[in-house]
This record gives sequence, C-alpha cells and structure tokens, in this order.
Amino acid sequence: MSAGDDGAHGLQTVIRSATVSGSAPYGMRDKRKELQTIDMDMLLQEFKAVAAQAEEEPSVVEEDEPVLVGEAEAKWLEGVGLHTFTEKVKKGKIITDADIEAETQGLTATQVQAIKQRVDTLNGTLKSKKGKDKMDARDIFCDAPATASAPATPQQPQQQGSSLPTPGQTPTAGADDTHKRLSRIMSDGQFEPFTRFYDLSDVDQKQVQCLNLIQLTSVMEASSARTTPFKLSKTKKKKKKTKEVTIFGARLSELVERDRKLFKGQLANHNVPMILSRFIDYLTKHGLSEEGIFRKAGSAVRIKALRAAIEKTKGDIDFAVHDCRPHDVATLLKQFLRELCEPLLTEEYLETFVETSLLEPPDMQVYTLQLLVMLLPDVNRACLKMLLEFLGNVEAQAETNKMPYTNLAVVFAPSMFYFRGHKGQEVLNEVKLQVSMASTLRNLFENYREIWNIPPDIMAQIRFVNERRSSSKKPSKPKEVKRILTDRKPKPKGKEPGLLHGADVAARTDSPDGSAVRAVVSVTLQNGSVRGDVKVMDDTTVGSVATLLNVPAGFCLAEVGGNICCRRLAAPVKIMSLLEVNPSLTFVVMSDSEFKIAH
Repeated sequence: MSAGDDGAHGLQTVIRSATVSGSAPYGMRDKRKELQTIDMDMLLQEFKAVAAQAEEEPSVVEEDEPVLVGEAEAKWLEGVGLHTFTEKVKKGKIITDADIEAETQGLTATQVQAIKQRVDTLNGTLKSKKGKDKMDARDIFCDAPATASAPATPQQPQQQGSSLPTPGQTPTAGADDTHKRLSRIMSDGQFEPFTRFYDLSDVDQKQVQCLNLIQLTSVMEASSARTTPFKLSKTKKKKKKTKEVTIFGARLSELVERDRKLFKGQLANHNVPMILSRFIDYLTKHGLSEEGIFRKAGSAVRIKALRAAIEKTKGDIDFAVHDCRPHDVATLLKQFLRELCEPLLTEEYLETFVETSLLEPPDMQVYTLQLLVMLLPDVNRACLKMLLEFLGNVEAQAETNKMPYTNLAVVFAPSMFYFRGHKGQEVLNEVKLQVSMASTLRNLFENYREIWNIPPDIMAQIRFVNERRSSSKKPSKPKEVKRILTDRKPKPKGKEPGLLHGADVAARTDSPDGSAVRAVVSVTLQNGSVRGDVKVMDDTTVGSVATLLNVPAGFCLAEVGGNICCRRLAAPVKIMSLLEVNPSLTFVVMSDSEFKIAH
C-alpha cells in the first residue's frame, strides 16, 4: 500500500464487507501463501523458547475477573462519543429508537447496526417490573474509570451527535452537496497524498478515534463468518505481581511517567520510556548489519548481568561501557516487550490485531491496521511507531543481516503477541494462530509508514460532519483556534492593498490580466502579521507557499478552522484542492511543537 493508493482507492474500494472463511474469530482463510513465505521451523522454535522461559521465571500471574453484562457495550459507546446514551442508562432510562436515529444521521447501515447491537444489550440489562432480580445496567458505572478514548470536553465535535456519510454511497439521511463535493475530491486522489494522524490537533485526533472505533467494529462484524457481535475484550485481567519490578514487567505508562520525573530534558520522546530508546539507539549503531539479529540468541551470562544493570540504573544505561554484544541487547529488547505488564498492542486490542490477518481482500487488512493503531493510547502508539521505524532500518540491510520483514515478524510474534495462562496454551497448540500473528506483524512492518495515514474515507466523513454541524450556526473560529492565535502580535490597523478583510480567501475563476491566478489567500505568519497577497495557481502547493513566505525551520503551514480544528499541512498538498474541500479555512504559520511529537 502506498500513499498514492490511499487517495485513489480509499473511498471507492475500502468500505466493503470483509470476508473470512472458517469459524470466527480464528477461522482461517487459505494460508498457503503465508506458509510458503514464513519459516515454520523458526516460528515454532520461537514460540517454544518463549514458553520455556516463561515457565522458569514468571513475573506476574493473571486472574480473570467477571465482566458484567453490558460493561463492554457501555465502554464502547463512550469510546465512540455517545455519552448521552450511557448517561441515560445511568438514570435507568431505556435508549429509544428515536434516540438512536437522532445520533446516527448519515451513518452507514453497518455502522448504525454496530451501535444498535450494543444499545440492545445495554437496554436488556435494565431492571424491569417483572424482573427485579436482573442486573441493573446502572451497576456497571459504579466507580468506573474514565476511558482514554472518551472525549474530554463538551466542545469536541464527537459529543454533539453524529452525521457521518458513507463515502461513495448514499447516506441513510442528510445527503447534500457538501458530501458530494468532499467525496468527489477525495475519491479521485486530487486532494492530497495522505493525512497523517500526528498532523491533527488533539480535538481532531479524538474525533478520528471515535469514528475509527465505529468503522473498525462495523468492518469486523461485517465479516461473513462472524455470527456473534465483535468485542474488543472478553474478560478483565487482574494482575498480581509476584515480585517488585522496575523495568522488566512494568507498565509502559508507568515507565514513561517515572522517566519524565527522573530524566527531565533527556528523553528523546516524552511518550517513550528511556530504556526503549536506549535499546534502539545501541542497536541502530551496532546491530543493523549483524547477521541473524533478533534471531540468534545472545549469551545467557551477559544477558543476566545486563538485566541487573538495567534494573539498577532504571533504564538509563550506556550499553557501550558494558560487556555486551548486539545479540545480547536484541534478546533483551524482545524480553522487555514480552514481559510488559500490559502488551504493547494492549490487552483490549491484541486479539483484534490478530484477526486483521483473516480479512479479505488484503488491502482490508492494512485498512483495519490503520484504524487500530490510531486507537492505541498515546504512549503505546509512540513506542510502536519508534519500534516500527527501527525495524524498517533493520530490514533495509536484509541482504547483510538476513532479516527481511518475514523473518522479523516470525521472531517478534511470540513477544508482541504474548498471552499468559489459558490463552497462552491455546497459542502454543494452534499453529494457524501463530501464523496469523506473524502475518499481522509482517503487515505492520511492511506498511509501517502508511499505517499512520488516516484513510481518506475517514477524513471525508470528519469534514462532512463538521460542516453539517456548523452550517446552521454563525461562523466562528473554534475555541482551540482562538487560543492558538491569542498570543500573536496585533494586525496592522491600516488596510493593506489587496488584503482581504472579513475573509481569508477570494476565489477567482478568471483573472483580469489573463494570468493563471485562481485565488488570492492571506496567511497569518509566525510573528502575528498577515500576508494577504499570496497568489494561488492550479499547481501551487503548500511547499511552494512556505518557500515564498520563508517559513523557518521548526514551523509549518497549518489549516485552521472551517471543517477541521487544526491540521499541519504536508508540502505536496495543492492549495486549490484544499480550498475546494475546506472553503472556510484560515492559513496560519505555526510551530511544529504545537502538534504532538510524531516519533
């Protein structure tokens, strides 16, 4: 999958019924292709070696806690921004069909069905007059922790209801020219090569996450083999640590929180623990050309000594001053990932990642991976991105180190898809399941650049719903935009020649002097001044405008307002296509630091 494929096929071919042959969730489609490319002996050896090591030194034991009926459904509804539903259930009221219709105008039939299934389960848990002994849905909210993916403020778009169209199809309600315009521009690839998740503001990212969860659920449930509703997590795990842990066996979020306090100013990425950066830095310098890196085992004696040193230094270790080899550090990196208190891909989404390898056609597998990685918590997402980029560098030297993506997927599968207890035994006994895990990782590794691109159909839906909601209101800049512009220097009092007051864009289909100018736009510069005479031709790009304005390093041209909150623009984006998809935007030069760290 390439960035170009995103634009050319995103709207017309991505939204379709995914099919899986066999029984859900792990019924396998024909795996002959995978079996031909995956070294099965290596795969089985890796899983057996991991199982043997786990039996020797278990760091934690897990117990399944019962999940109340309706608990997963309530969490899902809050995760997609439907707080009005869960609030109603808390008060003991039934969610009606009218409630659902009001909140789901414009959603696809499969998206609405995904919501209805969860609403039906939640409604069924409420006490009835004849069933006093039934569990009350209100019980599931007692002391319930807030979910990371839930919207945080009432100003965020996803809390105001949905009006999401189906790209390339007629929406169930609310079809209009806005949808047609956005779908046409984005489906034919004219809009832009891609939109990266990290280029959006926090508000936009949360909106994308809400829609991703709805779309992921509808895609997985549309699988022809699935007969039960798709669920992200079937049981809750209660971990009991058998010994105190500092690095190995800790949670990523706890490591990051501690490192921010211990190593202020030293972290390359404030969402990545120090030890993971140390592993990758050392292996980038000394391990990329090592034959069999991550496949060949290191010295058990040296590895034991290094583990002790890592724990003692709380991850701030300089491997260069220790007696170690690249294979030792590579082995420790896999151990670190395997022994995390919660998997890198999280317990909530781990099995769903595996299921993506069962979908047909193959581009649907990459599409669902795109939806999934953006749902991960900030820390997990940043760590995954750093790891994938590093493994991309490893594969780039595959002719020397003999570790192409297929081999890397095989050796990392037991560590990144590490299940404890009963599920772990199932994995050891199911070769097909092991192949699915390796296939999923190979998809992640091979597409590590593209999976952070928001699918064009998702971006079209986000813009559509925002325009629909703002069309009946007096135009105004979002609260976030006002904050961004607050500290800028005052604009000149006098009207400059050619400066457009009260509007940022003046579209022209024809120019009096016969030139190819299609529009004149104004741009708010980094110092707060306004440049109002930027001429736009058909081939004018963000990069050419940045060059014209001498935008300094560390700053970028951003799209602010209109049908999006704030978005950093990529250099290849054509200005005219952007004006067509978002006529009410404002161009602002912003610091890259105002966006989340991308790696």
